[in-house]
Amino acid sequence: MHLLLWRSIEEAKRQGLRLIDLGRSDCENIGLTTFKDRWGSTRSTLVYSRLSIGNKGRFVPAGYDWKERTAKRVFSQLPDRMLTSVGEMIYKHLG
Repeated sequence: MHLLLWRSIEEAKRQGLRLIDLGRSDCENIGLTTFKDRWGSTRSTLVYSRLSIGNKGRFVPAGYDWKERTAKRVFSQLPDRMLTSVGEMIYKHLG
């Protein structure tokens, strides 16, 4: 990976480019953010907002619905085998 990035930087310089976007990284991914930091990257924070159509056609922020928040909390705690079984049961009834 280091050699690939180094060669990319060399090629970019030959073409007169001055910036390389190293892409997004989850702040908790210490290994990846450290890797990018060591190449001299500059961090910036991205703020995401999502809207979904709620009841009665109104736009509401995603995650606003208590049912959605509760489902996320419950499903995140399920063991993988149970989550797979629940997913298989639900999938039959979607779309």
